Amino acid sequence: MGKSKGQARLNFIKALSDADSGMEDDMFSIGQTHKKMNKASGTGRFFGGVGGGLFASVLLDAIMPGAGQALRTAAFAGGTGIGSRVGSEIGERSVGGRKEMRDQMFRKDIIDRQNKEYSDYYKDFDSNQNTAALSDTFTAALGANMSGIPAAWAETGKGPLELLKQAKLDAAASGQGTFKTFGEFLKPYQDKAYAPGLMDLFGFGGK
Repeated sequence: MGKSKGQARLNFIKALSDADSGMEDDMFSIGQTHKKMNKASGTGRFFGGVGGGLFASVLLDAIMPGAGQALRTAAFAGGTGIGSRVGSEIGERSVGGRKEMRDQMFRKDIIDRQNKEYSDYYKDFDSNQNTAALSDTFTAALGANMSGIPAAWAETGKGPLELLKQAKLDAAASGQGTFKTFGEFLKPYQDKAYAPGLMDLFGFGGK
């Protein structure tokens, strides 16, 4: 009888130890996943934003070649924001997505509390992703407006790559730097945008 009770106690202690070990393993694994999530989400946000803005601009040009400055700016900004959010989500899922602690025979109260904290963390993560996408939308709109490119695109019918290619040819002919030539070309369009020229901020704007 005594031996049976002793064995039962040993089994109970082992079960507790296994539960504690399992919890530690889960917490470490989830912590590592959170680090990967943040990094992958940020990378996805960047590439998604850039790709989304360019895609929306090209799509608009294909559908409405005569679109004006405001519409081109809005398309680029909207595409950037949507691409940022989608890219962030794809990045997060690429590392395995969201995890919680596994159920154990013991320590259920601790596991439930920890999973509640993880759930709150994921809600905050969603909120931060949405805020970042909204921020990227406004930043893209301001940057596009300041650059003068949407205005130049609307008036000349030439996209950013075409404009830059032309600036490179003009720079070769004049002996000036490509970006300085590009800035000088965009200067009138920056003035029309009613915002400081983006090229001026980096010292490339024409006077």
